[in-house]
Amino acid sequence: IASQYIPATSLLAKSHNPTTDLPNPSATMKFYVQGKLVDMRASPWSKIDAKPSAVIDVICFGRKVAEMQIKPLAKGGFRNFDPNKPLELQARCGALVATEGGRILSLDPHDFLQDRLCMRKLCGSTSVLASYIDFYSSGGVRTFPNLHSKFSLLMVEPCRYTRNDFCRFAELVKTLGKDKQVFYRAIGAASVALVQLQIYLPTNTSKTQLDLQQPSTMQQLQLNDAAPIETEHVLGAIFRTLVEHTFGQELQALEKEADEKQQAAAAAELAAAEKKMAAAKAAAAKAAAAAKEVLVAEAQAKRLRGAAQQKAKAEAEAKKKAAAEAKVRAERATAAAEREKRQITLVKATANSSGKKRKGAEMLQGQPAAKKPQGMKDGRGTSSVVSKSKVEQALGKSLDKFAEQAESWPSAARRFYAQMMELRQTLRVAAVAAAPPAEAAQMAAPVMHRHKHKPKVVHSHEEAADEEERDDKEEGDEGDGDVQFNVRRLLDSKVAECARVDGWRKGTRLYLVEWEDGPDGETYETSWQPLKDISKGLRDDFHSQYS
Repeated sequence: IASQYIPATSLLAKSHNPTTDLPNPSATMKFYVQGKLVDMRASPWSKIDAKPSAVIDVICFGRKVAEMQIKPLAKGGFRNFDPNKPLELQARCGALVATEGGRILSLDPHDFLQDRLCMRKLCGSTSVLASYIDFYSSGGVRTFPNLHSKFSLLMVEPCRYTRNDFCRFAELVKTLGKDKQVFYRAIGAASVALVQLQIYLPTNTSKTQLDLQQPSTMQQLQLNDAAPIETEHVLGAIFRTLVEHTFGQELQALEKEADEKQQAAAAAELAAAEKKMAAAKAAAAKAAAAAKEVLVAEAQAKRLRGAAQQKAKAEAEAKKKAAAEAKVRAERATAAAEREKRQITLVKATANSSGKKRKGAEMLQGQPAAKKPQGMKDGRGTSSVVSKSKVEQALGKSLDKFAEQAESWPSAARRFYAQMMELRQTLRVAAVAAAPPAEAAQMAAPVMHRHKHKPKVVHSHEEAADEEERDDKEEGDEGDGDVQFNVRRLLDSKVAECARVDGWRKGTRLYLVEWEDGPDGETYETSWQPLKDISKGLRDDFHSQYS
């Protein structure tokens, strides 16, 4: 039983409970299996003969959700390299994830990499362990950067290291002549992580898998301005933290080795030059002809020193410039996040004050609901909001007409068009900032339109063109002024319970549709559409992706 909990001697257990210690040996029960003493407290983590890392915080959407320690393995632990010997648990890579109370869900680290910690799969057909095996079979220096895009899909949030860092890592491995074990250590395929959750995630009755149907602590106590943190987000953050730690260590080691090798080569070259110069000086005492050789050697040594100094200076400036650029990017990202947060807070605060909350039942005949701007209630009608919206619409129509001929414009005209688009956005932001709170909320909300005809659900622009041509033949002039709605993708499906709850007859198959933006930049809310209005291509793509 004790082997299924975090070892009491680990830093995670001591940081969670400083008084935790091993039980009294005299009061401990001993277990014998076939006449041999068995330590029931031993876990795969305790059997790994390696020094663990310090405690690492796992951050998800700016909040701490778990703590982690990492131990390196002797070699890649994702497959059995010896066909005559099975791969033991302590030799497998992955993660041992424990609940908030310290109980480890599974003693097999591969269960984390194979998406087996939840009652249903989250990663589809591709798992981390499968990516490791594919890279072992056909991977190398050229294919290593492709792992960045595969892993980014599973990390939920962007990784600290970019694809350029992965390319730089592959170049260093090729230059230094390293084997593929370096790649395995960099992507976490030769490491084991011990993770203890700091939030409550519900499990099944056997405490071996996470239950996705029950809400977690972060879902219950989420703030108004923060998105809920779900189980898949936490697991993605654990994998991201593991890869960032292992990749950072290996990249730093390779860069250090490359610098040492380069410095050794420069020192050897400089020593050779100085030795040649000393020989030339010694020869100058014996013969006058050797004096010229001494001068040549001195000049060569001087050039080498200057080249080394210039190179060192250039490298220092490059590193300083890279650090400055990284700082600027971080500041810009922080500023953008703050602006988005302020805008969301403004819209929510305005909506709460007016007591009007939009609901999904505002959909009219399966068509996205429209939000109509409301003027000031002081007898003047829609004074400031209507005038600004008219100015923005007129400017938008003019810019759309310019865009039809943008490909044939010279470079100066295209730059002018780009400036006008920026001016249009500036006018919109200024109108929102200058308007009263109620008007600002309506102006900042997505612009939607109602149409007398039902949205035509298609999959792509080509299908939209065919659908529109068929409608024109059927309806004639009745379709003048209709707007074609295009589908970006299907998000979910369900069976309607009843007309009172879902707006459709009981038993009707519904699909949650995400609409594409309109021709003038309009945005639409998602809506539930019946199966008869969804094209077969859309349904096949949706079920093949989530089956």
